[in-house]
Amino acid sequence: MSSYCRTCRAELPAQARFCGKCGTASRSHARSVVARGQQERSEVLRAALAFGWVCVGTFVAMLVVASFVGDQDPWSSVLWDAAGMAMVGLCAAGIRGSWRESMPLGLSWQWLVAAGIGAAMSMVFGIAYVGVLSGGHREPSELPGAPVIVAVVVLAPLFEEWLCRGVAWRAAAAMANPQAAWLLTSILFAFLHGLGGNYLLELPHRAFAGLVFGWLRWRSGSLVPGVVAHALHNAAAVLQFGG
Repeated sequence: MSSYCRTCRAELPAQARFCGKCGTASRSHARSVVARGQQERSEVLRAALAFGWVCVGTFVAMLVVASFVGDQDPWSSVLWDAAGMAMVGLCAAGIRGSWRESMPLGLSWQWLVAAGIGAAMSMVFGIAYVGVLSGGHREPSELPGAPVIVAVVVLAPLFEEWLCRGVAWRAAAAMANPQAAWLLTSILFAFLHGLGGNYLLELPHRAFAGLVFGWLRWRSGSLVPGVVAHALHNAAAVLQFGG
């Protein structure tokens, strides 16, 4: 079925996108361009809402859990922290669609090796940075109890990598590109960790670790290498600095 150009009224084939005589876009093509633009703006808006919810929701969850749990036993605190992060992640992932898309999984021995190297790099930087802050003097600490070890070595790598390099990464990449996602999620990762002690002073070495874990996520296309590197880093930190 033919149509007519809305400018010069020349007859157009049914599938024509532009008028061959004057170059005006056909009505159907103009409508598709408008619809595509609206869909893209909607995608960016949902991505921004998801990223914002990860940032705000995580801090709110931490405050709520801290006030709700209070002086309960350590295991309760660990489990409530994990539940809070899970709820924030599921809500943010749901804003953009399927939560499964925020969990890219893949594994190869090459990336396991890269994860080990990345963990060593982040740990060396952290030790050096903390050494500078403390003037090279630090009192030895005892090894923490089982709840802290489980929280730091197991749950934190799993949930933090999913939140930062899974949910937030997917949202940031949709708003801009993978490079922006790498930078933004590294900054987010740093701020999520400086909640006690030398808050602002902790940001640089946390951000460096975030850049390392983010690079593994970016280049491998999987959360697994970052989770492994994060777990190795935290395990070494526990052994080095204690509780």
